[in-house]
Amino acid sequence: MIMKTKFIFVLLFGMIFIPNIRAEDFPKLTHDSLVVITPQQLKQTNLIFVEHNKLLLENEQLEMEVLDYEELLDYASRQDSLRQIRFSEFQDQLEMNNRMIQEQQELLQKQRNKNKILGYTLGGVAVVAITSVLVAILK
Repeated sequence: MIMKTKFIFVLLFGMIFIPNIRAEDFPKLTHDSLVVITPQQLKQTNLIFVEHNKLLLENEQLEMEVLDYEELLDYASRQDSLRQIRFSEFQDQLEMNNRMIQEQQELLQKQRNKNKILGYTLGGVAVVAITSVLVAILK
């Protein structure tokens, strides 16, 4: 019964005083530190709190996303370091192989030069021997 009376009182109070409320009169403080605001001000305040909570959640999600990206960056940096080390090893191996090829080409060229000299020498000896035989036969 008391609840019904309070409800009716609040309803009557709302019907009598709310139409006479002006937004510029609010917010106002009463004697017991109670702040009275209009429904529009209440709605705006609630929207501010809802937006604040939404931004807090969004901020939390963005912070988690930043941490994920930092982990990915760290992983990529480690992978890049490993690839750079492997690339450096491959370059060293390539340089060593190129030096070996160059040394082998130099040895091959020396061998070819020796073979040429040996060929000219044998050719010269053969010409001298044939000439000597021909001179001996013709005499």
